[in-house]
Amino acid sequence: MANGSNRGISIQFMEALQKNTGLGLNRILDLVKSDSSLCLEIRKDYINIYYRGGNILKVSEDKGQFTVYFDPNYFLHGLINPLPSHILSTYDDVTKWLCVIPFLKHEMDLWFGKNPKNEREFQQLLARENNFTSAAKGTDYFICDIEYANTEGRFTAFRES
Repeated sequence: MANGSNRGISIQFMEALQKNTGLGLNRILDLVKSDSSLCLEIRKDYINIYYRGGNILKVSEDKGQFTVYFDPNYFLHGLINPLPSHILSTYDDVTKWLCVIPFLKHEMDLWFGKNPKNEREFQQLLARENNFTSAAKGTDYFICDIEYANTEGRFTAFRES
C-alpha cells in the first residue's frame, strides 16, 4: 500500500475484535494476545496476523461481512484439506479457524524450512522484543508496523524532552 494513512478498520470490526458480539471474533484477538509467536497489524478494512513474518491469517470486513484467508502457497504437505469456509458468519466458523491454526503454523514452518524469509521473521521478533518483553520498559519507541511505507514522506521518530 503506497499511502499508509489509509489504514484503519470500522468501528463494527473493532468492536467485533474487542467484545463478544456473538460471532466470537474477539477470540482471534485473544489468541494473538496470548501467543507471542503471532503479531496483528491493521490495514485498510482488514487485519493481518503474522507468524514468523508470514501472513497466517487475513481477516477482512466488507459491509458487515467478515472473511478469512490463508495463503495456499504455504501448503507443502496438505495437512488440512479443505480449509474451513472463508466466510465468518457464525461462532462455529470462527472456532473452526482457531482449531486449524496449529496446523497452519506447522505448514508455514515446513514452507519456511525450504524458503527462509529471515528478514521478515526477524522484523516480527524485533517488534515483539521491543514492545512486549522486559526490554519494552527501557525503550522510547513502540513498533506499530513492521513494514510501514509512505511514499509521501519520511517517518521521523522524536521524543519530547
